[in-house]
Amino acid sequence: MPSYYFEDADYEAVYAYLKNPPVKVEVLDTGDLLAAEDEGIKTSTQLMFIGLFLLLLVYLLTSLKNKLKASLKQETETISETLFNQFNLFISNNRNVVFVVVASFIVVVKFSFDTLSGVGVYTKYQPEQPIAFSHKVHAGENGVDCNYCHTSARKSKHSGIPSANVCMNCHTYINEGTITGTTEISKIYEAVGFDPDSKTYIEGYEQQPIKWVRIHNLPDLSYFNHSQHVVAGKVECQTCHGPIEEMDVVYQHAELTMGWCIDCHRTTEVAMEGNEYYTELHAQLKEKYKGQKITVDKIGGIECGKCHY
Repeated sequence: MPSYYFEDADYEAVYAYLKNPPVKVEVLDTGDLLAAEDEGIKTSTQLMFIGLFLLLLVYLLTSLKNKLKASLKQETETISETLFNQFNLFISNNRNVVFVVVASFIVVVKFSFDTLSGVGVYTKYQPEQPIAFSHKVHAGENGVDCNYCHTSARKSKHSGIPSANVCMNCHTYINEGTITGTTEISKIYEAVGFDPDSKTYIEGYEQQPIKWVRIHNLPDLSYFNHSQHVVAGKVECQTCHGPIEEMDVVYQHAELTMGWCIDCHRTTEVAMEGNEYYTELHAQLKEKYKGQKITVDKIGGIECGKCHY
């Protein structure tokens, strides 16, 4: 590939692989989907439990206070004609009802907040793909660089999905996988019209596109540039996509919400050393923020217009 430079050692490794392909290993079927990671209790749920606990504590202490006053034959409530004391009287006479109403209100607000804040958030989204492509095998075990397949991630706003021709760079000669045998690789051949026996393309064959299902999808109102993050920001793929080299079936690792992006911009230091993408800007920043940690938010990373046009 013109866009990917191979060292001599890379060619030697490819030749060695073709001469001595790995022995097929039987792998147990662990199911179509990865087990969801245990993320613990949400912050909003923790706050709800704390609120209910404090409410219960107030209720118990108030009840205890009134019982102690009653045992000492003291007045449990001092009522005047003011609206505030009338309200206190109502609460005093209907403590059980008030407690249930307030507790129910907290629960309803909490779950309403979770529902609304979860609109458009698809963490752990893991659709079935037309071809069972394993990133664990390719990027993990075989060490294929992410940028080899997703070449446009370094040059474009979008990382892009590699065409079947990119797959054929390797699978012209590698006809059998270590997990699925020839089943999945034959789908690539069917799409491009390739005969693995003669290792030639079928003349006059009408090629069919592989209909991959998109997993990571930002709303149209948001602007995100892969090349800016990968080249200028030197951000690793795993920062946003998680341990992709360990995934047999890819899923959405991060929330990709505005808050998630802003938190990253506030904590991530600008990559300056050995980065000539913004030489003049970096020199100005070092002078302006001398002795300080220069994070992305200091270069406009949380300005509305940067991400929302």
